[in-house]
Amino acid sequence: MTVKPGTASRVLRTANATAFRLHPAAFLDARSTWEHRSGFLRTGMMTRIFRHSGVSA
Repeated sequence: MTVKPGTASRVLRTANATAFRLHPAAFLDARSTWEHRSGFLRTGMMTRIFRHSGVSA
């Protein structure tokens, strides 16, 4: 499949604009990648679980 130069970036811009309209909070910190964000959420979740069950993390 051949993609013209600029098509990918146009699609990305459209997707970003759509996502921004749907969930602006996701774009408040543009430095964070989704990987970093999900890793942070997982860490926070595990910490809460440990605290809740009385085990010190």
